[in-house]
Amino acid sequence: MDILKNKTGNKFLTSWALKGFIHFVGDMHQPLHAATRATPSLKSGDRGGQLFPIKGRLENLHYLWDGMMDKIRNLKRVIFILHYPSNSQLIRME
Repeated sequence: MDILKNKTGNKFLTSWALKGFIHFVGDMHQPLHAATRATPSLKSGDRGGQLFPIKGRLENLHYLWDGMMDKIRNLKRVIFILHYPSNSQLIRME
């Protein structure tokens, strides 16, 4: 919240902080936290999208919805990872 209150701060960091704040508020309405997709092959459901794989660098539908902000608290670390992904992150992108 301090980053959002600072009117002369770095605009890029402020935008990331705002995105994180919106994400946390949005989690109250996140449908994957309140529902599951049951199919003949997944009779117990998809664990809120966690068993629903998607192509690309993200692992599953739930991860896509939630994004990185709740997993990485340090905004400078997020920026570093976005600019300089590790080898394992690059492999997952393929």
